This record gives sequence, C-alpha cells and structure tokens, in this order.
Amino acid sequence: IIISSWYYKKSTENARVPRGRIAMVFTDIQDSTALWETDAAHMRLMLAEHDTFMRALIHKYNGYEVKTEGDAFFVAFSDPDNAILWALEVQSGLLALDWPMESDMMCIPSCEPVSKPGSTQLLWQGYRVRCGIHYGTPDVIFRTDIMRG
Repeated sequence: IIISSWYYKKSTENARVPRGRIAMVFTDIQDSTALWETDAAHMRLMLAEHDTFMRALIHKYNGYEVKTEGDAFFVAFSDPDNAILWALEVQSGLLALDWPMESDMMCIPSCEPVSKPGSTQLLWQGYRVRCGIHYGTPDVIFRTDIMRG
C-alpha cells in the first residue's frame, strides 16, 4: 500500500509538470544573509511564513514548485499570465504581512517601510522578494544527482 501510494503521488506530481513553452520564475529574498545575521530567530519565523505563503500562491495560480533552496524558489507555470499574476500577488501579499517591527532586521535598509512621496500610502515594508521571469522552451535534462523533496 505504501509503495502504491508513493507511485500515485509521484505520477500525480509529474502530471502537473508544465510542458512545452513555460514561464519559469526564480525568487530570492534580498539581503537574506544580512537578515539572518541580524535576527536569526525572527528570520526563521518569517521564512516559514514566506514558504507557506509562496506555496499557497503557487497552488492558486497552477504553478509547479520545481525546487527550493534556502529562501529561493524556482517555480514553473504553463501560462505566462499566471506567472506574472503570481509574482504580483507575492509582492502585494508581502506588503500586507504582519511584520515584526520590533525586530532589528526591520532596520536594514531593504526592510524599512517606504511610502509614496508626499503621501502616507505604503509602497513597501519588510523584506523584499526579487522575482525574475523567463518564458521559453526549456531543455529537459534528467540528473540523478539532484533530488526534489
């Protein structure tokens, strides 16, 4: 039963893998090394929240999580519009998060709140997640030295 469940899970995951022309999104948290060095306890909590948030949006926009490493995500989408919408919602969602303003990491320039000039409208707060999007047909290469878990 365990083996058949494992094979079913793998076949279901593989069925969701985008094929042909795809949008590939790569993300990472800006200045993450400095954030870890400044306040590791808060960063650990915020990274867990970041990962949960990102994965919920991946599902919402029919993406496929190819790989994560540290604070970086590699996500594939069949539809480039979904990739763009996902990246936009990542940004707007991060703006709305309840950031630990008492944390020393909020004093790092890339985390400080930024308002629209001449206004109180908040443009940014908390750590910044960079998103790069590439659209095209990838080469499929099977490697046994890389595992996805």
